[in-house]
Amino acid sequence: MRRGLPRRAGGHGAGAARGGSLLAYGYALLGTFCYALVMTINRRLRHEAGVARLILWSSLPGALVLAPFAVAGWVPPAGPDWLFLALNGVLAGGGTICPALAFRRASAAQLAPLEFSALLWAVLADLAIWGVLPAPMTLAGAAIVVLGCVMSQRAHRAHG
Repeated sequence: MRRGLPRRAGGHGAGAARGGSLLAYGYALLGTFCYALVMTINRRLRHEAGVARLILWSSLPGALVLAPFAVAGWVPPAGPDWLFLALNGVLAGGGTICPALAFRRASAAQLAPLEFSALLWAVLADLAIWGVLPAPMTLAGAAIVVLGCVMSQRAHRAHG
């Protein structure tokens, strides 16, 4: 395994093949909770003057809290990992700025179903980068979620 980027092990990695660890699920759940809070705060701050200020004030507290841990555990990335880290930063920035801009132009009820398009993007990225397709039951579950989003949008248009 290269530092920073795991190699594919049997398609999904050893942890996923056994169902994953509870700690991994806990981190994923905490991450989605934090993301939901960021989206909630972005909705509240949608009238903030300037996107740069919005991003600065939403990112600065986290950076200050995490900085000591980053310094204590710092390991210089290997050659090409710098590129992946930079790309990750650009994508994370876009993932923060774009929803903030969206909340300035549409209601949360209109935008919420689009959050579920992340399933499609994750599947496509997994396929393009790692050559991995989800299991058929996972695809069926995703299809149910997408169908629910389409129904939600249609109901919102009918009543809105």
